[in-house]
Amino acid sequence: AAYADKGSGQLRQRRLREGLALSGDYDAVLAWSDSLTGLEYLRRAGVVLDRGLTLELSAYQSHVFLNWRELRASAEEPWDRLCDFLSGRGVPNLGEALVNLELQPVHEAIGEALEPRLVRQLADLAEEARVLTLTRPSAMESERKEAVERAWVQCERFLQVARKGYENRLKREGGAALPEAPADMGAVAIAFRRGARASMRFPAVEAQFGAPWPGAARCVLPCASPQFTATAMWGPVLAWCAIEALAQYAAAEAAGRSAAIAVDLFDRLRLREPLARAFETLGLEGEEAWRGAARVKVLLLAAAASAKAASELKMAELGESEAGADEPPNAGESKPKSAPTPAREDTKGPDPENVLLPAGLWRDPDVQWLTGVHKADGHHYVVREPYQELLWWMALPALIERAAQPPASGDQATVRIGESIKDALKAMEEAGYRVDEMLQEKESAEHETDETQELSSSRTEEQRGVREE
Repeated sequence: AAYADKGSGQLRQRRLREGLALSGDYDAVLAWSDSLTGLEYLRRAGVVLDRGLTLELSAYQSHVFLNWRELRASAEEPWDRLCDFLSGRGVPNLGEALVNLELQPVHEAIGEALEPRLVRQLADLAEEARVLTLTRPSAMESERKEAVERAWVQCERFLQVARKGYENRLKREGGAALPEAPADMGAVAIAFRRGARASMRFPAVEAQFGAPWPGAARCVLPCASPQFTATAMWGPVLAWCAIEALAQYAAAEAAGRSAAIAVDLFDRLRLREPLARAFETLGLEGEEAWRGAARVKVLLLAAAASAKAASELKMAELGESEAGADEPPNAGESKPKSAPTPAREDTKGPDPENVLLPAGLWRDPDVQWLTGVHKADGHHYVVREPYQELLWWMALPALIERAAQPPASGDQATVRIGESIKDALKAMEEAGYRVDEMLQEKESAEHETDETQELSSSRTEEQRGVREE
């Protein structure tokens, strides 16, 4: 395109390579950004050097291309591969696109592990177990084993690809190194098969509750009459089982931190988008697919929070016992032993946390989105229906564990699961669906309980001292 030379008053033309001051390196990759859309583009420099830049503009469309630069491909940064993969398509961030390209095998593997035909078969077998009588139990059990085995074959490939991808991301982004050898795949396979087979018994577990699950449960869990297609309900369950298996495989038994690694795996491997895409193919449409992916992340966060709390409690108890053992007794006196700490009891009704949703998780954006947290009149409120849905979803590990056990009508474990959900919902109702109010009441109740424990402990020490005298 000609431009005016203001000195001579004539029109001049220059090649694009000259106007952009390109180096002439045919192996380079040319990058630039569009300031109007914010998208970034790649093109092989050789194409621009020889043929310029070809664009298609619709009516009234325009571009403003800035930030031109030449990139050199390397093993760590394969810009040439990304250029070919994008094929002229713009992306919000080239650096992020490069990471996604590296993780593409992982994303494809999780998609194959959630392949619709496979998930459909598992859902059909679970439904068949509910409606059939005992006419063909051996044949149905054989079909179940075959379906679970096919699911494990796809999951195993995902584990192998994902662990390698996770190791690469740790090296480039920093983080705690994984054990050199992964966990025994046989043990991981047993755990995955157990979870998958147990989840196929969800309809039987629902029957143990004495009443059909409410609509909130039927929105998020496989059941007798789900509100979405059965295949859609199974997707997030299998995804959680696969990521749990991946954490166990990646962490190895010696690491003892699979719950925390599961969260890091989810983030570093960028599993949210591929999970949402997989859930869409399974029947969750639009925002519901992304909600399914967010629920998987929240369940991993809850497991990590529970594991951390248990570890801190154990360390505190260990520290107290060591301090008591190291304390020298007074000369001529026999120091009475400390009284055992009495079991904690709730002094103000049910515990709002109920091991289903740890209090610290309310700061997480996914939890706030899934429960409809919004601010009004200086307070943060939740919406009842989505909050109830999340409570039922958080019960998934307990339900799978219950389903893995022999069926028993009126089983106490089943009753406790239902009661804990009711208690958590009741606590939120009593707080007027205000998150800050509910958490404040919980903190106050815990503070009073701690004071009661201290008083009880001191009185026990006094009584023992009186008896010794």
